[in-house]
Amino acid sequence: MLESFGKHLFCRFSKRYPEIFEEVSGPFELLKNIDNYIHVEVRKLYPDAELPRFYHLQTSAKELIMYYLSSRHFEELAVGLFKGCLAHFKVEGEVHKSETEYQGQQAIEITIILI
Repeated sequence: MLESFGKHLFCRFSKRYPEIFEEVSGPFELLKNIDNYIHVEVRKLYPDAELPRFYHLQTSAKELIMYYLSSRHFEELAVGLFKGCLAHFKVEGEVHKSETEYQGQQAIEITIILI
């Protein structure tokens, strides 16, 4: 259910803030800049929100690894948002998640592979 809501949420966000999407060339550029684009807008609406932290590693032109760190464990929501991002940019891809560590902290690794 959280994944489905994430897809829906991304669609709503893209309609509410079209100017953000005019500035980026594709899904990887947007995802690598979540804090600069999306979290800025969330903070305007909810200044005290406890937002997840994302770190990224682009391993190739077709693969991006996002490290999700949050005590709230809404990684399924993040997966849905990432899938919604791919759909928005009309890009086919796969999204996989697994547990890992990032700089000594428990994290979820979400890998996005463009097809």
